[in-house]
Amino acid sequence: PKMDGGLYFDDEEVALACTAGTPMGAKLATAMEACKGSTESTTAMSTVVNRKEKTCRGRRCKSKFSKKCPSVDNIKKTMGKDMEVDVCILNQLGWVDTEGKAVEAVMKADLMSLPTEVSANLSEEKVDTCAEKIVSKMSHSKKRCAKKYTAEEVSELSKLGKKVASYKCFQKQFAKSCQGFVREEIYNFFKAKMSQETTTN
Repeated sequence: PKMDGGLYFDDEEVALACTAGTPMGAKLATAMEACKGSTESTTAMSTVVNRKEKTCRGRRCKSKFSKKCPSVDNIKKTMGKDMEVDVCILNQLGWVDTEGKAVEAVMKADLMSLPTEVSANLSEEKVDTCAEKIVSKMSHSKKRCAKKYTAEEVSELSKLGKKVASYKCFQKQFAKSCQGFVREEIYNFFKAKMSQETTTN
């Protein structure tokens, strides 16, 4: 909740302030602008997630799936819709290729261009641990649905879930690191201003 008299920055503003003046900052600003209001899938990852469902008629439409236990196609479609803008930005940054696979060299180069106070707080190990917890929680909540899927579908969902969870965990870690950095920068800016006024008076 916003507090009266406070100053509020949304996630996008914090990310831009955090990366300002760096090569990644310029790329991120361009990517965010290009993906604003993105309503269409723009990468192969989105295509994979949003595969066309087979149409059916009559009795053939009766499905073993439901809202509580959706089909693999419906899960992919929901994930694709939820991550539409995120996937667009990742593609624009060059962090994923045309098949939706991570391009680690580009990602690492961009992150290393950030201020040390930010990049030093980004841990691959923490992201992996966080992602594993999310996937484990998701698997547990959908345990009773597992028998509705084939072994191949379970494997596919597990990989997709890990990919989405890893990104969400990185996003959370990046936001937290940037918030601390931007807060400190604003504090130091006004501290310096106050010092200047004290010395001139």
